[in-house]
Amino acid sequence: MVLAGGYYVVCEIMWQREQAAESLAEQTPTRRRKKRKSDDYGKWVLPVAIAGGATIVVVMLVVMVGLLLDWLINSGSGPAKKAIAPNEVKRSDTRNRTPPWAPVAKSSPPTVDGPAGAELKKLISGNSGEKEQAAKKLGEIKEPRAAGPLADCLPEGHFVAAAAMQALMAIGPTAESDVLRYVLHPKADIRGRAYQVLNKIGTPASLTRLRETIEFEPNPIYRNMAQDAIAAIESRGGK
Repeated sequence: MVLAGGYYVVCEIMWQREQAAESLAEQTPTRRRKKRKSDDYGKWVLPVAIAGGATIVVVMLVVMVGLLLDWLINSGSGPAKKAIAPNEVKRSDTRNRTPPWAPVAKSSPPTVDGPAGAELKKLISGNSGEKEQAAKKLGEIKEPRAAGPLADCLPEGHFVAAAAMQALMAIGPTAESDVLRYVLHPKADIRGRAYQVLNKIGTPASLTRLRETIEFEPNPIYRNMAQDAIAAIESRGGK
């Protein structure tokens, strides 16, 4: 509306200046023809200004209605409120509650002799390439004592974390408690990695914490990962 008003004022000023210039000039036939053109100009200034202003107002109203509908849908207070999926845990109001996210302390290095011990040393203190290869080898031998250090690799780069996740899945439920610690990690992508591992190896012991994290998980992608993990555990007989 402000833009439409400004547009009309500018057009009106231009038209009035033209009228004033014509009144001061000599009224020759040529001037009279120019005056008729000025009169014609004045006839369409107002309709054009009104049409332009109306268009702007309509566009603003459409944008405002769209924003309102988007807010109603996302807030869940409108008629288009999303239905809860069968495996989705209903979330309560967490606005006045503190999220449980907290830094995760690394596990104590276990004492392991032989080839597994050598791979563990690489996993704990090696470079990225050494950690990735060590995680793969520990997964191949399914060394249960490596579960803690492998879980501590979840915050590592993509390739190291992926190798650690596969190794943890290979070790199985023995690694559950170590992986469960990272469900409370402050970074959502790290929590997502823990959800994926628990999806494969989780037992009923993980359900309480997984359900708690869903209450606070802000990202729908990672929330769905947690819900999928709960559904997978329940399908294996967990309650």
